[in-house]
Amino acid sequence: MNSRKLDKLLIETLQKIAFEIKDSLEYANKYSDSDSDFYADLSESLEEMHFALDEIEKLVAEITSIDDLAEKDEDTITLVYDYLADYAGNFIISPKNTLQYKKDMKTYKNLEELLFLFMDDEE
Repeated sequence: MNSRKLDKLLIETLQKIAFEIKDSLEYANKYSDSDSDFYADLSESLEEMHFALDEIEKLVAEITSIDDLAEKDEDTITLVYDYLADYAGNFIISPKNTLQYKKDMKTYKNLEELLFLFMDDEE
């Protein structure tokens, strides 16, 4: 995949992650008034989700390419890698013999290629 496509994939994936976090926050807020003990224990998770959403939205506003990300500090780059790795680790691939399967596999392979950019070649 060429660098322009990787740049586009980086931004689109960060936007998808932000969307998924927003969706999760909406759901959690919808049920946060519940008497359930489960939802009472969500406050720490909600804080983490708000932090992640803020960070990702800042990044999407500040960067347009992998080169822009490379100019950020090590903590920011690590944070982005962690978000991408978590997203890839939870990426759902449709069952074989479905029309969506090939598309999902291609998307996943592209995510892997994006993640490989963060790997140190010297190891």
